[in-house]
This record gives sequence, C-alpha cells and structure tokens, in this order.
Amino acid sequence: MNGPPRISIVTPSFNQGEYLAATLQSLVDQDYPDLEVIIQDGGSADGSQDIAKQFTAAHPEIFSLYVEEDAGQADAINRGFRRATGDIMGFLNSDDKLEKECLQRGWQVLLFGSDNDQPIAEHIQRETDEGC
Repeated sequence: MNGPPRISIVTPSFNQGEYLAATLQSLVDQDYPDLEVIIQDGGSADGSQDIAKQFTAAHPEIFSLYVEEDAGQADAINRGFRRATGDIMGFLNSDDKLEKECLQRGWQVLLFGSDNDQPIAEHIQRETDEGC
C-alpha cells in the first residue's frame, strides 16, 4: 500500500438538521488525504438536505449526497456501503462527531496494532453528550 488507505464513511440522515453540520464538519476537520463521505438522506424536510448540499458543494472531493426514501437507518447505511469505494468502511450517525485525527489513528491501529488499550470508539463524540 502506498500511503493511507481510502476510508469511506456513510452518514445516514433523516431530519437531523440540528446536528448535521457539526457532524460533517468533524469529518472535514479530519484532514484525511483519501476520505469519501456518503450522506444518505431518507427525504428530510427540516433543512438537512440544504446543509448536506452546502458541504458537497464546498468539498466535492469528500462528500456525495444521495436522497432517496429508505426503510430506516440500517437500510440507509447499507445503501451507502453499496456505493462506497473505500478500503476501510464505517458509518457516523448524523448526531455524532469524530475527534480530530480519529481516522488517521484508526487506520494505523487496524493495520499495525496499538501499544495502548484505548478503543477507537472513544474518539467518537456524540453531539448531544457533554464532554465525552
């Protein structure tokens, strides 16, 4: 492998406009060189689609938006995974955020192991939690 692997993150969203911008910004802030984010929106009517469109316009190399009715969160994630092209795939709910460098640390742990026992999941912060 020459360089870091491509990471695909699926973000399912349905009427999550209150949180979505912070979630997507946390992915931009990763500053990861080969990141694909698939926003899978189930037909939101609260402005979520407009927020997602702003991010896809500002960062077309990272974000793609798909708007289609789905059968719930699991279906939305699976639809996104079918579109994903990454070597590593994951999902980030539309009300969660990643800490800076989470993706960088995560792929290194997956490929090379870790010296500490801190799980990768500790680098995910739920938007509604205080100070995780």
